[in-house]
Amino acid sequence: LSGLQVAGSFLLPFALATAFQVGMQEYFITVEQVSANKDEQEQKRLFVFSGWSVLGVALIVLLVNYMVFSYKQAAHNKLQDLQAEYRGQLEELDRLQQELDKKEAFLSTSGWLDERMASFYFDRLAITVPKTLKLTRAYFQPINIKASRKEKKQIFENGVLQVEGVCKKVTDLNPWVKELREKKWVRDIRVSDFERDTRSRDGLFTLKLKI
Repeated sequence: LSGLQVAGSFLLPFALATAFQVGMQEYFITVEQVSANKDEQEQKRLFVFSGWSVLGVALIVLLVNYMVFSYKQAAHNKLQDLQAEYRGQLEELDRLQQELDKKEAFLSTSGWLDERMASFYFDRLAITVPKTLKLTRAYFQPINIKASRKEKKQIFENGVLQVEGVCKKVTDLNPWVKELREKKWVRDIRVSDFERDTRSRDGLFTLKLKI
C-alpha cells in the first residue's frame, strides 16, 4: 500500500484496523478467534522450543557419555598394557629363578658351594710350592673352553684344580710336578701349557690337578 510494508506478525492487526476504518464490520474477527490463533501460535512456539531443548539436552548427554566412555576406554587400555608388562616381568622372574635353581643345584653337587673344599686343596698346594716357582693364578673347577665353545654353554671341569705360574726354567717345574703326583689327594696331574715370555724369558706354565 503506497510502498508501505507490513511484517507478517502485524498483518492481522493491520487488516482489522483497516477494515474498521473502511466500515467493513462483516469481516471483523471475534476476540475468541484471535485468542485461539494466539494460543495456537504460542503452542507452536512452545513445541519448537521444547523440541530444540530436548535435542540440545540429548546432544549434551551424548557428548558427556562419549567423554566418559573415552576416558574409561583409555584407562582400560592403560591397565591392559600394565597387566601385560607385569605378566612379562613375572615370566622373566620365573625363568631367572629356575635358572638360578639349576645353577645352585649344579654348584652344590659339584662342590663349588663348599668353600672349605677349595680352601683345603689350595692350602695343601701352597705348602708344596718351591721357592723357584711363583704362582700367579689358581682356579677351582675351571671352565673347559673347548667344550664350552662346542656346546655353546659353560662347561666346567669338575674336580679339577688349575694353577698358573712363572719359573726360570723347566727343570724347576719338573720336581714339583713329581712331588705333587705322589700326593694321595692328587689323582692325576699334567702340564697343560708351557711357554716362554718373549721379554723376560721366564717360563709360563699351567698345571691341572685332578683331585
